[in-house]
Amino acid sequence: KHIIYERRSNDIMNDRMHISLWQVEVKSGQHRPLIAEHASVRSPILSPDGSKLAYLSDRSGSQQLYVRYLDSGEDALLTNTSYAPGNVVW
Repeated sequence: KHIIYERRSNDIMNDRMHISLWQVEVKSGQHRPLIAEHASVRSPILSPDGSKLAYLSDRSGSQQLYVRYLDSGEDALLTNTSYAPGNVVW
């Protein structure tokens, strides 16, 4: 079993907060980055079956909705709009 959590840091050079997603293995206590990029990641939510993670990221320059397939580590961009999506729900 794993726990996914947000890790926050401040980028003082660009005056912005950086948020990445990390995963901790409950049994071993080992932490590893799940989604650690130079963009901020917000509103992570696991799919009901636990195989996917939906999240918002501004990696493309504006906030968009992505899905991470946890078995492969691949991401899929689900939106490409000029308005930021909100309230991520499965």
